[in-house]
Amino acid sequence: MDLRDYRPADHRAYLGWLGASAEAYNVKEQIYSSPHASLGLLKTLNFVRMFRDIHWEMTKAYIIKQTKHPVATGGTPITSWLPNQLGATMEYQEDTVKRIEELGGSSALGVADAAQYDYMRIQLLAKLDTLKQEVAGLQKDEGFDKEEQELSEFEERTR
Repeated sequence: MDLRDYRPADHRAYLGWLGASAEAYNVKEQIYSSPHASLGLLKTLNFVRMFRDIHWEMTKAYIIKQTKHPVATGGTPITSWLPNQLGATMEYQEDTVKRIEELGGSSALGVADAAQYDYMRIQLLAKLDTLKQEVAGLQKDEGFDKEEQELSEFEERTR
């Protein structure tokens, strides 16, 4: 949310309108009332997760390997900001999976959708554990000062 202050005013206004409209029309609960709509949301979140995962992989490969400087573009802590974003996306995916399970899980979906859902659900469980271990290892082994990385949000999210 902090980086939204750096976006153009019209973009901030659009995001504000979008959020208020979604809340006014109770969009999230409408989606969560249908296993198929929830699966659509899960697929969308999976694309966001994949993008954020690639961004994190590139950051590790091209920035973290080259510097011990703890701050990235925009002043964000380099070993916690992107993992926080990735973790938030996976947390939203977990909530969506829980809702699909409440609606009957795989059995509430068609065969093809059930297979895709099961794959994303299993992949999600493995990814979050891997991310937590990776960040802890980077901070310990790569010499990043944990205090400078402001990890409290990431650690709380991934407990």
